[in-house]
Amino acid sequence: MLDAKVYLNVEYVPLVHLIQSLVNRIYTYDHYSHSIDMKKLKATDTGSMADIAFLLLVFFLVTTQINQDYGITTNLAKAAPKNDSTVSVNTHIYVNRQGKYLVNGEEKEKGKLVENIQEELDSRQHIKNVITINTDRNVGYDDFIYALNAGKKATNLFYQKKAMKEWNTAYKNLSSDRKIQLKKRHPIVLVENEND
Repeated sequence: MLDAKVYLNVEYVPLVHLIQSLVNRIYTYDHYSHSIDMKKLKATDTGSMADIAFLLLVFFLVTTQINQDYGITTNLAKAAPKNDSTVSVNTHIYVNRQGKYLVNGEEKEKGKLVENIQEELDSRQHIKNVITINTDRNVGYDDFIYALNAGKKATNLFYQKKAMKEWNTAYKNLSSDRKIQLKKRHPIVLVENEND
């Protein structure tokens, strides 16, 4: 068996002597003043420290509320086929930094935006109406959402008028086959863009 003293680090040896001399001084002081036995000087038991840390972790996990971020729920438009031969009519809605709404370049009142968009839609059969919403980069979400909802409401109003004219019934009461037929005759696409 090898001698352990050979492998001691040179810097470690003075530290060992320093600790031994401190312990001797403490023992001598305690021996004269209180006569404390050296067996009473022992390290603190840290066995339950992990249990306490685990309980604190569980407590904070249970009591902390994590805020959920919610996004904007919307249906994304399907990509148009490359060889789409349908004639299209574009209706441009632009929202500027000041929150003003322009429909095909003309400023419109916010309260009448749905009616203004619906008036711009072409009612001829097999004409694709494309509603494009462009916004300035610094536009707030409220203004963008308002323009997006106005485009959706204008689309629903357009289909409502067509259903009443062709079948004398509300659009929501049409059968699914008639709704598909109406949408094929009068397709409307809602496109979202952002200007730099």
